[in-house]
Amino acid sequence: DYFIDLIAQVLPDIAVDRSQIVYRFSGVRPLPSHEDLPPGFVSRDYRVEHGELVADGPRLITLVGGKWTTFRASAEHLSDDTLKELGRERSVTTRGLAIGGGKGYPADERSRQAWVERHADGVGRERAAVLLARYGTIARDVIDAIVEDDDDRALETLPDFSTGELRFLAVTEDVERLADLLQRRSDLAFTGRLSREIFAEVAEAVAPVLGWDEARVGSEIARTMDQLAALHGWQASADANIPA
Repeated sequence: DYFIDLIAQVLPDIAVDRSQIVYRFSGVRPLPSHEDLPPGFVSRDYRVEHGELVADGPRLITLVGGKWTTFRASAEHLSDDTLKELGRERSVTTRGLAIGGGKGYPADERSRQAWVERHADGVGRERAAVLLARYGTIARDVIDAIVEDDDDRALETLPDFSTGELRFLAVTEDVERLADLLQRRSDLAFTGRLSREIFAEVAEAVAPVLGWDEARVGSEIARTMDQLAALHGWQASADANIPA
């Protein structure tokens, strides 16, 4: 109700109702205690507290609150405070260090086009562009895996994904369950692009590299469907091609 009301205030010309919800989830934020103050009014910022484990004992530095989007700032703050306690100075900083797919990411359209051109062999420019947008510069590793996969093909249910791409994710991203791929290694669940047919095709695509037999594939599909329906509001009759 809160989100739907907020959308109506910010985007009054766009009608949104519960029937359009394709996926739901919630998380737990570590808010510091503020006695009777309602959680909505508690700061989402972090703080660093200094103390002692016991009187005159080892120093204790505690991080309170915070969130993923401030992890670099909190880590720098913690390490600076720790270095100060140890009487040492910082010698290395990661403030300007790009990580993951952001490392070496093209800074402008000309650079992006040049990157796509360099990595188009074997997959084509259009596919290379899609993978760059999806994975950042890690797309080069995805492309290499696709080219080396003798059985790579576009999925019938998800033409913008391929079997080789999914197998790369399964092998390199510590995938244990079908839900890992659908919810945490891709945006498929988040954007409502799920159906029984998609469950089956994705599971069958990664089964060879994960060592799943037919029985395991079936159990993964059933388990994921039950989990998504019970915890995330997925409906088997929902349109699998709702745009993000």
